[in-house]
Amino acid sequence: FDVTTAGFTGELRVQGSTSAATATPEWYDITFESLATQTTVSEQLFTSDTGRTGINISGYHPYIRLELQVSAGKVSNVLYRL
Repeated sequence: FDVTTAGFTGELRVQGSTSAATATPEWYDITFESLATQTTVSEQLFTSDTGRTGINISGYHPYIRLELQVSAGKVSNVLYRL
């Protein structure tokens, strides 16, 4: 993923699910590699961040979502490549 932020303060998590068939699918946290810090994490914290941040995930996850908790600013763009 390539996440573009503008004055963003908050946190980002990557979550996966094996089924979208139910009305409320069960989501689980996916650890990912933060390309900014070159570490494997389960969440990335941002403080007044403006720019692009890359993250890599591994494994098989049929359904993926990004969970964002925004305190200030915004995430203006999310790009992904299969």
